[in-house]
Amino acid sequence: MTIEDFKKLGIDGSILQVIEEQGFVSPTKIQNKAIPQVYAGKNIIATAATGSGKTLVFVSRVLQIARPGYGLQAIIMLPTRELAQQVGQQFKLFAKYKPLNIMITYGGANIKTQKDDLQNVDVLIGTPGRISDYLEQDLFLVGKVKCVVLDEVDAMIRNEFQSDIKFILETTPKKKQTLVFSATIDKDMYKLLKNQIKDSKLIAVEKTVDPRKLKQNYYMVEKDEKLSVLAHLMEHERAGLSIIFVNRQDMAEFLKKNLRKTTTLKYEIIHADMTQGRRNRVIKDFANQKFDVLITTDMAARGLDIEGVTHIYNYQLPSHTEKYIHRIGRTARAGAT
Repeated sequence: MTIEDFKKLGIDGSILQVIEEQGFVSPTKIQNKAIPQVYAGKNIIATAATGSGKTLVFVSRVLQIARPGYGLQAIIMLPTRELAQQVGQQFKLFAKYKPLNIMITYGGANIKTQKDDLQNVDVLIGTPGRISDYLEQDLFLVGKVKCVVLDEVDAMIRNEFQSDIKFILETTPKKKQTLVFSATIDKDMYKLLKNQIKDSKLIAVEKTVDPRKLKQNYYMVEKDEKLSVLAHLMEHERAGLSIIFVNRQDMAEFLKKNLRKTTTLKYEIIHADMTQGRRNRVIKDFANQKFDVLITTDMAARGLDIEGVTHIYNYQLPSHTEKYIHRIGRTARAGAT
């Protein structure tokens, strides 16, 4: 398989150049299935896990149809600021040879600065709440919008962004392409999406996480033994990078403090009360393997595609099955065990 396989999908020269520079060998399953449909102008609802290559599907389409300096032509929505930033950086990477004006926006970003910049934006990437706020204030024109992307839509609906999404879809031109991606889509969600996105095609691929390569263990212990069992496992299991999931940030702080005392590993935490800059630095350091273990709430369970994560510890079980699936899906990815 060579770069020719990407070329056969219809991806143009400037994006192909970046694909080659990044060392991509062949298209993934979601790219092979979705790109021909997307390039044909179809609306799609696709199930694809993080790390499956879905970002290239919608980024390459936006780059294909957008013109620099023509005004806002594409809106890409994601459920969290971390994901908005991650996709924004990937978009800028693929847009290396097509200088579009790309803005990343979310709650906490500087509104005053962004208000001025909105007049010159070609592609807007952000959370539905912030984009909806800007729309309600008439801070940008939507008449030239050709494509709207909803990524990780199940999380956006669960996070009560449903009314914002509906408002954005109804406010942007009827004649536009809508691309929807989700790790999981149940019957109710599919019915809801089909109602809002007419003439859409469902595209499903196998999950990126391979259950055959994922070994799950559980330990029945008394509550006052949990910390010592966790400390023992952290110290004695042969691991690459590890993530410990908890349900509350005070528990994250508690584990960081106590595990540092009882093990030789390096620990960091991320949670909602930390500044965005601090969270970004921690995630970057973790990806660069500057510490061993990330302790986090569910805010990091979705969308963080970090190589080398071999172990997931659920110190507290999540309230929903989907959250558990997303947590453990941070490992056993792309052929790794």
